[in-house]
Amino acid sequence: MEVVFKEISETEFLTQQITVLFTNKNGNRKFGIVSLSNRSYKFSWQSDLIEPVITKIADSICAVGVDQHFVIIDFEQNKLLLDLSLFYNFYDTKIWEEQIFVCTELEVLVVDKVAFRIVRSIDLPDFFERLVFEDKKIRIVCMGQLVVEQTL
Repeated sequence: MEVVFKEISETEFLTQQITVLFTNKNGNRKFGIVSLSNRSYKFSWQSDLIEPVITKIADSICAVGVDQHFVIIDFEQNKLLLDLSLFYNFYDTKIWEEQIFVCTELEVLVVDKVAFRIVRSIDLPDFFERLVFEDKKIRIVCMGQLVVEQTL
């Protein structure tokens, strides 16, 4: 089964009696529900122009990232495996072997895919553009074609 994301109204958000993943302290403009099988979680975010990124990690495990929020949910166990308040705006999630890369504006966090904890942080010289995996290296390309390379 696939994880399903659905944008909802503020009224639906307030009346749904399901677990809240996160809300934005500076104000909420958008609201959504992420579901798998018979389990659902709701969340809200501030950015009008940005949609949440939902990434499947395993059969019953997925990540949700938007604004300065990132969580990993285990739907089968009905619990959060990781809940991060990010320093910078979230951009994307990439998975490579046993690691999860949480890409933000000016930082990439490397999360262990088994223990679900941050194992390293990579500071970026400019805004994130893309992540490239090459053998046992990662190349992070930033604006202005600045590149950060790391050995995995």
